[in-house]
Amino acid sequence: MIAKRQFLLFIGALCCGLLVLGMITYPIWKHAPKWVEIKDPNTLISECAALLETQQAVEITMQTKDDFRLRSLPEEIWPDSIKKLKPVAVFPDEDHIEIHLSGGGIKRGRGYLVYPDKRTETVARKGLVLYGNVAPGIFRYKTDG
Repeated sequence: MIAKRQFLLFIGALCCGLLVLGMITYPIWKHAPKWVEIKDPNTLISECAALLETQQAVEITMQTKDDFRLRSLPEEIWPDSIKKLKPVAVFPDEDHIEIHLSGGGIKRGRGYLVYPDKRTETVARKGLVLYGNVAPGIFRYKTDG
């Protein structure tokens, strides 16, 4: 009788513990960043090509393992195709635009690399892991841990 009661108390405590754990982690996973669908890849590519021509880049320091410097474009000059993705930052590089959708946190950061030349293959810079391309010239990435 005592063993049965202890077993039932253990099962009840286990269920309560799992319920509390679920209540704590659910908001984290529910609001985790998701990939924003690119509805018009050709417009995004052409607008990113024009953005690469801009001279209004602003230098900022990114706190990463390597403490590298990037040029962040001010939100006022983002074209509509980028604004629709709701990024946290947009960075031009020599031959592409990095669109950061999420800076990370609990989950890894994510975003898109957009190459105006519509290449089908690329190598990500250090700290990024590629997750395939959405369209020619547009690649998904996540930060490396």
